[in-house]
Amino acid sequence: MSRHTIFAIAVFVLGIFLWSENSSAVGTIFVQKVTDPSGFDNFDFIGPGGIEFTLDDGESDDFDMLAAPNTYTVSETDPAPGFELTSIMCNSQEDTSIFVVDLMTDSVEIMLEDLDTVTCVFTNTGTASITM
Repeated sequence: MSRHTIFAIAVFVLGIFLWSENSSAVGTIFVQKVTDPSGFDNFDFIGPGGIEFTLDDGESDDFDMLAAPNTYTVSETDPAPGFELTSIMCNSQEDTSIFVVDLMTDSVEIMLEDLDTVTCVFTNTGTASITM
């Protein structure tokens, strides 16, 4: 093998290594549901990639191995009857991701950074009142 062939192979292998290092950037998003009063079911969501899912009070769903850095939106699409979405609280485990909550659209936009885990808690409060 000539020096030029060995050099070309080394450059090719280095390129694959650098590509694989950069392509493995991932993060995780956890979505949790809380209701007040507790114990209510069937809150519909759309998560990263348009994935539809349903959570009951106290349940959570996770979306791992998401490409990062990247922006993802999580929305509550259908609050259970007699409930209103009153807060979305998010936390970045590494303090590197940014999120923007919009209660007018019942959603949060998450700018997920590499190797971070973002947890967002969607809280719904009952709106029904009892008349005597």
